[in-house]
Formats: sequence, C-alpha cells, structure tokens
Amino acid sequence: VNSNNFFFVGEVMKLKAYYYFGLIWFEIGEATFSVSDENGNYKFTVRAKNHSRWDWLYKLNTRHEASCTKSMQPIYMRSKTEDNGVVSEDEMLYQGDIITRKDKGTLHPYGWDTTYTRQADSYDIINSVYVARNVDLNINDGKNIPFYPLFGDKVVVVYGSVLEKEKIKTHNKVQYDCLKCTATVGAGTIFEPDEPVYVYVTDDNRKVPVLVVAKLRIGTVKVYLDDYVEGH
Repeated sequence: VNSNNFFFVGEVMKLKAYYYFGLIWFEIGEATFSVSDENGNYKFTVRAKNHSRWDWLYKLNTRHEASCTKSMQPIYMRSKTEDNGVVSEDEMLYQGDIITRKDKGTLHPYGWDTTYTRQADSYDIINSVYVARNVDLNINDGKNIPFYPLFGDKVVVVYGSVLEKEKIKTHNKVQYDCLKCTATVGAGTIFEPDEPVYVYVTDDNRKVPVLVVAKLRIGTVKVYLDDYVEGH
C-alpha cells in the first residue's frame, strides 16, 4: 500500500465494546479513533477505556498515537497504557527498514531500548488499521490476504479474506451494507488462537469497520460502530 483513498483528516470513529459471558452481553467499554494532520502527515489517535463500573473487576485505559506519510509509510507509534494497575509506555520510531523501540513502565521502571530490522510490509497495530483499509477488498472465495501487524517487536501473521456481502444493524439501529471479512490470528495475542475474527466493513469508498466479532480465551467480544464523522 503506497497511497490512501479511504479516509481523510477529521475522520472520527467511535466504537462500543460488548462482552458475552454465560448467557448475557455486557457493555464494557468504548474507543475513539481520529485522524488529524501533523506536519503534512497523517496522525492517528486512539483512546480506549473500560466503563468505570467495571474497574473493580478489570481496569483498562489506553492512548495510542501513530503517524504515517501520505504514501502510508510509518513514522512512529507511541502508547501509554494502564492495564489493571500495570502502567506501560511504548514508542516505536521508524527509520527506513530500522525500528527503534523504547519501553518504560511498571515492569521496566528504568526503561530499555532495542533496535531491530523491520520486516517488509509490517506495521504497528495502529498504522495497520489504516493501511488495511486501503487494501483492495473484493469477495475472493476464501483466498487469503496476508497482513503483518507488529505486536511489540514481534510480527504476528494474520490471514484475511472477504467472504460475502451482508447488512449489519448496529446497537443504535443504523443499518450498513457491509463486506464480511474474516481473519485468523495465531498464538501470542489476546484472541483465541486459530479462531476466526470477523470484521464487517462498509461496502463503499470508506471501508469503515462496523462490527468486529472475536472469541477470546474466555468469552466473546463484539465491537460496534457507534458514531462516525467522515472528515474531508
């Protein structure tokens, strides 16, 4: 991917997450994805947190910032996460094929740096979201499309495919014409290994994620689009 045709500066996506355990769906949290301009490049800001009423059980509060050029070449990714009392700060700086990663937090109070070679077509998890929206998506009869998101300094290979067209109605009763996509994630993430993750994106020139359905190691999560501002 070396150009962007699907999102614009000013775009905002708000999503809500629901967790299924037993026989009940619980609304557990929300996330906001926004696109802005930074020195002529794209800047992506993602904020996610659980609802405070669940703090007694699990508390998550994260902020990610990432940037890429207009030709979709990554520049950096920075994050600060509070994960059930464990605070971590992470930074990835791209310099051609070299990535410098800086990590600091509760588990590494003095911080540590590492430098490694970037695998071709690999991106941190935030840049990956926007790069993936620029992939040509057509119903491909189960043909796998490889993606290479970076989790820390490890590449996790994700194979995706487009299955069919489907209408999806969100929790706020808005209906979208979607492409139903599936991705299989291997070990090393929060997802159940080798279980498909279903992603429904709008069947238009924006490819906005409307619904994500994923099986976790315990339970299932659904993430619905709650509000959308297109940008310009």
